[in-house]
Amino acid sequence: METGLREEDLVGAWMLGRWSIEWSEDGRSSFPFGENATGLLLYLPGGFMSAGISRAGRPGFDGGNVRNASQSVRAEAFEGYIHYQGRFRIPGRVVEHNVTPSL
Repeated sequence: METGLREEDLVGAWMLGRWSIEWSEDGRSSFPFGENATGLLLYLPGGFMSAGISRAGRPGFDGGNVRNASQSVRAEAFEGYIHYQGRFRIPGRVVEHNVTPSL
């Protein structure tokens, strides 16, 4: 008999394997940050989570500080990165994210 996932099955750090968007209207897939996007997904005890996804090869900031970067460099960085966090729950074998703040 198949059982559902449990919180303890997910707690930890997970490297992104693939990020795609599946369109329900026609079944096609898209890769917003390319097929080699990178990322990290964190699941914490108590139902908290955090996810960051980036375009592969995305350059860092000159001097390593976003506050000193020009507006054009910031805009380019923003176009190649997404982050969100919030709570997660597991109804059966599906993991749902309830996103609170995001970028």
